[in-house]
Amino acid sequence: ASVKMLMSPGNEVHSYEPSPKDMLEIQKCDLFIYTGGESDTWVEELLKAKEYENIKTLRMTDCVKLEKEELKEGMEGESDEDENEDEYDEHVWTSPVNAIKISEEIAKALCDIDSENADTYKAKLEVYKTKLNSLDSQLRDIASSINNKTLIFADRFPMRYFADEYGFDYYAAFPGCSSKTEAS
Repeated sequence: ASVKMLMSPGNEVHSYEPSPKDMLEIQKCDLFIYTGGESDTWVEELLKAKEYENIKTLRMTDCVKLEKEELKEGMEGESDEDENEDEYDEHVWTSPVNAIKISEEIAKALCDIDSENADTYKAKLEVYKTKLNSLDSQLRDIASSINNKTLIFADRFPMRYFADEYGFDYYAAFPGCSSKTEAS
């Protein structure tokens, strides 16, 4: 397989805009995998165009149960006008359990696209699931052995699924990545 990341490591995902070259790369791909959610609104708009109607896509947020963004005491909201809108945390891959579900869906999509190599995709999936299950087990052991299970972030908290999976509580200075947010 030839895998291409649209964003280079270290770039800001929340303000990413695809270049014309990126849009052409997407048109040529067999499978386009993206997170989904608020940071990927550009994807949803792009995929509405006729040039993209036959592209097979996988939105990771569709592979797992989404959790609503949660403002805890001490975490400021982004604005008063957003109070009635439910927002969902899109950082679904931060839990190894979710990573397994996402990987299973990616493997299914690859098997559909390239049935000749389905056995290879399934075998690689099992190897990866074994690693993720081992990581999950290690994290559960760590979480069960510590008394203080509170995580504090000076920025936005992107580890909601991780914290929920392993019983951690969390607080963050910012609820989101908007320039309108202010620290509590």
